[in-house]
Amino acid sequence: MLPFSEYKVVEIGSRIGSGFCGKLLCGFGAEVILVEDTVDNYLRHLGPFPDVVDPEKSGLFGYLHAGKKSLHVNRRNVHELDELVCSADILIFGTASVYSQKETELFDRLSKSHNLLISIHISPYGMTGPYSKYAGTELTSNALSGITQRMGKPGRPPLTMPLAQAGFQAGYAGASGAACALIQRDTANHGDIVEVSEAEAMATVHAGYAVTRFQRAGILDKRAGHRLSNLPYPQTVLPCSDGYVELNTPEGSQWKRLLQMMGSPEWSKEERYRSRMKNSRSPMAEELDNKFKEWLKDYTKEDFYKLCREFEVPSGPVRTVDEIVKDDQLLSRDFFTSIRFHDGERYLVPGSGCSLSKTPAKRDLLVPRKGSVSEQINSAERNLLKSGSLAKEVASVRSSAGPLQGLRVLDMGWVWA
Repeated sequence: MLPFSEYKVVEIGSRIGSGFCGKLLCGFGAEVILVEDTVDNYLRHLGPFPDVVDPEKSGLFGYLHAGKKSLHVNRRNVHELDELVCSADILIFGTASVYSQKETELFDRLSKSHNLLISIHISPYGMTGPYSKYAGTELTSNALSGITQRMGKPGRPPLTMPLAQAGFQAGYAGASGAACALIQRDTANHGDIVEVSEAEAMATVHAGYAVTRFQRAGILDKRAGHRLSNLPYPQTVLPCSDGYVELNTPEGSQWKRLLQMMGSPEWSKEERYRSRMKNSRSPMAEELDNKFKEWLKDYTKEDFYKLCREFEVPSGPVRTVDEIVKDDQLLSRDFFTSIRFHDGERYLVPGSGCSLSKTPAKRDLLVPRKGSVSEQINSAERNLLKSGSLAKEVASVRSSAGPLQGLRVLDMGWVWA
């Protein structure tokens, strides 16, 4: 039995964050009902597509929703939504803002469906605060988090994080919150509301240490193009003979080994290059970049990576997508899985971000057609569902402690993760 096999989830919304949250729970066993309105889920119209645009063959939609059941419900029919959510353990609600009074009223109503319901609300800025009423996008969530002002070339407009990172990070936060709330429910005999702000998820994961450094030392990170500012040189990406490699030596011993790997060039003994912090700023950074470029032009990515392993330097190649799907490390761990469309075609997709040795995530999941289970969800099934996990006897002990109260964790790591 998978960790969430006993739980039913109702997912409402077409945001990447809500979709990814539901995907994570579904992958580890939860039954996830995706509510699709009369208007198509806009993710069905986002590519990539195998050939022509087809709402039933969207790669992004397939990745986020494979394994779920699609139920066609008119969102104006709140009574039908009430009946559906009444039989659920978890409600996932993704919205672009809480400005819409109807959206606010709908979530407020559904989240109170029953005392044991865990409601996950995912939006750009959260449910409260002056920005909560504004519609938001990936662009604005990244900008508010503080990560955008650090990305791009100096003197040029800032860039945003690629590939919907705010949504995916919010999905991780929502799934983690759901797990905590389930632990709490087992002991406290009540549900909870898990509120996720995409901007805050990004600020925590990607901009957290920058905020801390500014508060403690007044250091303000600036855009530095292909380098990271305010860190010892090198923290950079440079070209080699067949692509790009990243150079990263945060520790002094690693920097020394990198120089040995280069054959201890004469310039490395010059006094002007002794301060690695000064080296990370102009014009020293550009000078050193050019020296490394001259050296790297004779090396392929794999040649460079082999040297890095030999000299124990934590740097390596920048992989392209076609290289990633053939990577020995990822293949040896069976990282990639597949999704299936109704015409039988399968496509390779990334697997779960974590691996459980006893209960691995589900694989080769079917992408639902819109409303494909509408005719199956009837009153009889709903009554049966109500006799599932929600009807089980739960502990009568009520507690105000946090959901992880009583658990002991031994942290033996020294890396950020």
